[in-house]
Amino acid sequence: MTRCSNIPRRNPLVWISFAWAVPFVGACNSETQPVNTTQEPSTPSESEGSAGDARPQLPACAQIVVKCHEKDDGKSERVSTCHTVGHDENEDACAEILDECLEACSGDMETFELSFGAMAGDTELTCENQMTGLGPSSDIALGISDLRFYVSNLSFLDEQGDEVPVLLDENEFQYQSENGAVSLIDLTSNTEGSCSGNAIAFAEGTTRVNAALRGVTEKTRVKRVRFDVGIPQPLMKAVIAAGTEEEAPSPMNEMYWSWASGYRHFVLNVTVEQNADIGDGYIHIGSRDCGAQGELALENQDACGLINTPQVDLEVSDLDTETVALNIERIVEGLDFSAPVYDSNFAVIGEDLGLECHSSPSQEDCASIFASFGLDAQEGTANASLNEVFYIQP
Repeated sequence: MTRCSNIPRRNPLVWISFAWAVPFVGACNSETQPVNTTQEPSTPSESEGSAGDARPQLPACAQIVVKCHEKDDGKSERVSTCHTVGHDENEDACAEILDECLEACSGDMETFELSFGAMAGDTELTCENQMTGLGPSSDIALGISDLRFYVSNLSFLDEQGDEVPVLLDENEFQYQSENGAVSLIDLTSNTEGSCSGNAIAFAEGTTRVNAALRGVTEKTRVKRVRFDVGIPQPLMKAVIAAGTEEEAPSPMNEMYWSWASGYRHFVLNVTVEQNADIGDGYIHIGSRDCGAQGELALENQDACGLINTPQVDLEVSDLDTETVALNIERIVEGLDFSAPVYDSNFAVIGEDLGLECHSSPSQEDCASIFASFGLDAQEGTANASLNEVFYIQP
C-alpha cells in the first residue's frame, strides 16, 4: 500500500483510517478531499467487506494495531507484545502471530493471574515459618527450603463444561513451542530462613520467584480450572534433543534429574527438626524410565515408562480473588521421617532423621506421597479426582 507523505509512519491508526477513506489506487492524489483521521477505525472483521467489496483487506500489522490499541493497558505481556509488533510494521512477523493476537485482544478477553500458594491448614507457608506437630510422636517440625513445579496443559471451563479461550503470556517463567507449553511456579527464593543456601545439605533453590500464571481469558465465564503438574513428554523430548542444559529455554533450564536423563515435575525440599536433631527432606516427582543407559531421555521412545505427571481439576468462582493452594501437610501425612543414610557408593548403611522420595516405587516414602497427588507409583499414571494436594483457597 502506498502511504502519503503527510501521514505519520509510526501511527498505524492514522494511516489505516486514511487508507479506507480514499481509493486504494492513487491514494496520494492531490485532488483527494481531506479526511478525518480521528474516526474510530474499523475492526478486522468489518474491514474484510463482502465478496463484492473492492476494498483491500487490512495488512496483518494494521489488523493487530486496530484490535490491540485500546486493549493494551500494560497488564498483559501478550497483548503488549502484540501491540508493539503491530506498530513495528514488520508484515512477516505480524502474519506469524496474527491469529493469536486477534484472539488475545478480542473484546471479551481480559488479563488474569492464576495465583498459587503453599498452605498448612489456614497458615501460608513461607521460608520464615514451619509446620509443627508432625510424625508418629507429633514432635517433628518442617520448614520449606525449595518449592517449585511445572504447570502445563492449562484449560479453563465454563458452567456447561465448554472450554473457555485462554492465552498465556510468554516470559522467563512461561514457555511455548510447537511441541507444547510449560510454566514454572517457584514459591521460594534462596536467601531467607529455611530457604537459605546452607539450610539443607543439597540446596538448589533459585533467587527468582513466581507465584502466578499470567495471560488473557474470558474471566467471567471461568468456573473450572484444569492443568497437569509437569512438562509434556513431547516438549521434554524436543528440548533434550536440541542441545545442552545451557541452551535449554527458560524455565526448562532447571529441575532436570541430571541433564539429558529427564525432568522432575515437582520439587519440595524441606528442613526436618526433632528436638535437637536436624535433618533434610527431598520430595522429587518426575518422569522415570525415559531411556537406556547412555541414551538421551526419550531418544528412542516418545514417552517415559513412568510419566508421573499429577493432574488437577478444580472448581473456581473468581480468578481475581482465589488461589490454587497446595496442602503441604497432606503431602507428608503418615511419614515416619526416617530416611536412609548412604555411603560413598550409595549403599544404605543406616537411617537418620529426614524423608526421601525420588520417584522410585521402591522408596518407602513415595507410596503415600504419590497417593496424595493421585499418582500410581507403580504405573506412573494420574487421576485428578484422587489428587488431595491442590485445592482452591478463597
